[in-house]
Amino acid sequence: MPKQVAQPIRAVVGVTNLMIAKSLTTKSPAQVKHLTAKRSPTKFLKQYHASNLATSGQQGAGQTVGIISFGHVPTAAIKHFWRQAGVPTTGRLETKTTGGATVMDNGDDSDDETALDAEQAGTIAPRAKVRVYTAKFSDIGWLDAFTTAFAENRASSLSLSWGLSENILRDLNRDHLLTPLYGDIMNTLLAQGAIQGISTFVASGDTGAYGQNLSESSAMPGIEADFPADSPWVTATGGSTLPSKKTFAPGISVNVTRERTWGGDIFFKSYHQHPLQFIKHPILLEELTAASGGGISSLYGTPKYQQGVAGVNTYNARKYLTAVGPKSGPKLIHGYRSGRNYPDVVANADPITGYDIYSKNDGWELMGGTSAVAPQFAAMAAVMNSDRSQRMGLWNPQLYALAQTDHSPFTRLDAATNNGNLYYVGQPGKVYNQAAGLGTVNFEKLARSYQ
Repeated sequence: MPKQVAQPIRAVVGVTNLMIAKSLTTKSPAQVKHLTAKRSPTKFLKQYHASNLATSGQQGAGQTVGIISFGHVPTAAIKHFWRQAGVPTTGRLETKTTGGATVMDNGDDSDDETALDAEQAGTIAPRAKVRVYTAKFSDIGWLDAFTTAFAENRASSLSLSWGLSENILRDLNRDHLLTPLYGDIMNTLLAQGAIQGISTFVASGDTGAYGQNLSESSAMPGIEADFPADSPWVTATGGSTLPSKKTFAPGISVNVTRERTWGGDIFFKSYHQHPLQFIKHPILLEELTAASGGGISSLYGTPKYQQGVAGVNTYNARKYLTAVGPKSGPKLIHGYRSGRNYPDVVANADPITGYDIYSKNDGWELMGGTSAVAPQFAAMAAVMNSDRSQRMGLWNPQLYALAQTDHSPFTRLDAATNNGNLYYVGQPGKVYNQAAGLGTVNFEKLARSYQ
């Protein structure tokens, strides 16, 4: 380019159509036939003290929840779910198609992801509009979706349930398929949304501390952060498991006595006693390597709001997984690493204790994943915004400040045993840990304290 044209340009994107991204939904081994109160979004409201906010206030009136999606919008399925949940359907669901190179048919899983996100958000904030911004898997597709949402400035909160590993970005950079400034560009864009007062929530991932699906590689992948949940300008939503006692097959059972970080280690005892049963039930085999995403970014530095918070940049961990399978009784290790720590918050995401969704192709299913949590939080932002004169904006600075006070709205999940994401575990007594972030949220307390 001529020098006078090139000088202000930081990078060029869109030259390649190569991108690897993953929808963050996980199916449950259980089967369902219809929506029930035990598996509807109202369970989220009750569990996290949000029922009064969602029923007594404006219920999201005047607000729009934005959903970033890389799938089609199954309108009929979403409205069917809303009808079964008893919330309005008319004039609420909107679709905005954005740019981005066509890479592939994103497939039924992406459509199911879109259904899950819209169904959860639209039920928790029943008077809010749900606007889905669709794009294709590509470097420019990600940017176009966020650019369009921020330029419109209609959504007061946004949800993203897709992600990819930081090591994939590094590989694309190394092979000259993606500018090394891509992470900076995305971060600048997400900062724009925060400055506009838009609250963006991103699912932290479903493979624990490992930034890619473990089943996709024969080699043991390393500890990697998930992008863009690692951005300092978003609230990263991780996952927990609710108390449950269930038997899935002969010799395969779980018994969780209190809410903990979502991790496949709850199946390890059964696996070591009855490994053949897991081979017979592949969906149970997948549960062994499913867990809430969390860790420390090597792409972004520690943001100011995390600096000095007890537990940030220090960690407890247990090496639960090896190249030959789950390990029994791994020892506790300690370490230090600097960077953006994530997730920020957690809520129920384990498909065992998950949520019903209704999809175009499969009807009623029980699903989980941190992708359920991101739209739930985006919907709660809309609910709280509807009773405020100003948008809440980026939650994180206030979340970390409130977590260090006597009136903290968080319940910490900080145990160092039975509380891990396949690597990171809790840090007892500390405000933060990379398995469960600041913990679960009491939304009534948060609404009272948030300024």
